[in-house]
Amino acid sequence: MTLNEFRLLASEVQKHLEEGGKEFSSYQQQLGMACPPGCGACCFNPGIQIAPIEALPYVMSKVELGKGEELYHSLLNNQEDRCFLFEPGDIASGKGRCAGYFYRFTICRSFGVAAVKNKQGENRLSICKVLRERYPSPEESEVNQAPIIGTYATKIYGLMPRLAKSMPVNKAILFMLEEVLNASFYEALSGPITPPNSPLNEKPA
Repeated sequence: MTLNEFRLLASEVQKHLEEGGKEFSSYQQQLGMACPPGCGACCFNPGIQIAPIEALPYVMSKVELGKGEELYHSLLNNQEDRCFLFEPGDIASGKGRCAGYFYRFTICRSFGVAAVKNKQGENRLSICKVLRERYPSPEESEVNQAPIIGTYATKIYGLMPRLAKSMPVNKAILFMLEEVLNASFYEALSGPITPPNSPLNEKPA
């Protein structure tokens, strides 16, 4: 893929990420089960997996700012199993922040309160430990309205199946970054390609 094609794909991925985030957040607010301020308990999990395509918007933002190689070396030198974007604060209280919050992945946007399908194909509510201990359980009628984990990930994976294989989060970010850096390298060799909507494409009056 060319760098322009990655730009367009990143825009489509980000659109689905934001749509999914709004739906899951709206449901969580409807239940009155907001995440505690500054909570990052879920981000301490070293087993988080995503598909590389989910990291494309974040990766493109860094490459476009000329920080792609810096990110590449930081990822190579990273020794942590937890997500590279997570900046832990008070570990004992599960506090922390995401350095790429605007570009966060589907699992990050759907984790707090959402539905998963059981073996019978029925919705089962999945609630994180912090929220279970903090709030009463939702009513059965509210469970049936819950958005389903994986819905938006499936939409995103369909955009480019080649980049849809699930893997550890840091490996996925690195994989996607290498793809974009390669495209950037080849574009530099052949000369810059003007984005379709660039003002440089406008003909003089």
